[in-house]
Amino acid sequence: MRFLIWALLVSSTSLAAAPALDFNGGGNTTFFEGQTTFTVNPNVLVVDSLAGNTMDGAIVLINSNLDSTNDVLAMNANPSGNITAAYFSGNGVLELRGEDTVENYQTALQSVTFTNNLGNLSADKDITMS
Repeated sequence: MRFLIWALLVSSTSLAAAPALDFNGGGNTTFFEGQTTFTVNPNVLVVDSLAGNTMDGAIVLINSNLDSTNDVLAMNANPSGNITAAYFSGNGVLELRGEDTVENYQTALQSVTFTNNLGNLSADKDITMS
């Protein structure tokens, strides 16, 4: 049995010329029963039309069928040490915060993993990044 995890763009940050997300051919990831952890979208790009922009946050969210006891999102790369991550299991939100370069946020977002502690999903998940 397999389950699909969808990673879809919702929005970029709120700045006028803010960097935007490009899923670079990504779109869905298959999670196989018994697998406990996978990278949500290792190909996500943060596209910056103005060189030198910085970001101060990003959100990754489990939008559907959240199992607040067993579903976990985590950031596994922090290239500069300026980005902090906090996961709120009650609503399935992973918040990345701290001023840093677009490139470092891209690395951090590419490292986000989804874990189901049981390794047994009961329904498809919709995971968004913004």
